[in-house]
Amino acid sequence: CTCTGLDYTNGGSYLVDGTSDAPFTFTSVFQSCVISDIVEPILLDPTGTGYLCSAIYMDAEGEQQQSSCEIGYAEMYTGTWTIVIQADNTDFQVLREFQLTVQNLEKETVTVT
Repeated sequence: CTCTGLDYTNGGSYLVDGTSDAPFTFTSVFQSCVISDIVEPILLDPTGTGYLCSAIYMDAEGEQQQSSCEIGYAEMYTGTWTIVIQADNTDFQVLREFQLTVQNLEKETVTVT
């Protein structure tokens, strides 16, 4: 059984917009899982504080599944973050550790005359 991250991968580095009020969201795909189990991921910040994320399902073979966490991009900060994907009823566990750089991205309006 494998779980692959599509947007935030283990060892990756990412720039996120610190002005966004949207919740941190990530996408995963499970492959070859013969068990039916629910996963309630946890996002760990650089200090080890955990944020619960919405449930995803191990038996959704090859389907992209999004999980949203109880922290918005505007509340996040630069550092090493970890997504913990651990099944409720089995010993399946995956950790995705990645580097986030959080910046307030400026929006520029261009008027064509």
